[in-house]
Amino acid sequence: MKKFLLVASVVFGAIAITRGVQAFLTSPAEAVVSYYGDGRPRCSTTFLDGAKHGPYEAWHPSGSKECEGQFEAGLREGYWRFWNDDGTTDTERTGRYRAGRRESAG
Repeated sequence: MKKFLLVASVVFGAIAITRGVQAFLTSPAEAVVSYYGDGRPRCSTTFLDGAKHGPYEAWHPSGSKECEGQFEAGLREGYWRFWNDDGTTDTERTGRYRAGRRESAG
């Protein structure tokens, strides 16, 4: 009987640990919006497993759009657009990104 209880405890403990790991690995993405002190939005993004993942938008303190693009596992990916505070395109940063590095101009 003691042997059965020991084996049952080990099996059920392993199942509980496995379920906990599975829940962590399949956790849903968390949308986050941060704001400037006056209440205007600063940026909007989504986090997955602690890293930015998905659409990203940011605004200058003046309220004009600063940038928009996509993150994958915390790194810029795909086409990103950046604007200066006056609304003109920031050509130094706009372009196609791969694994966080700018590959080509926009």
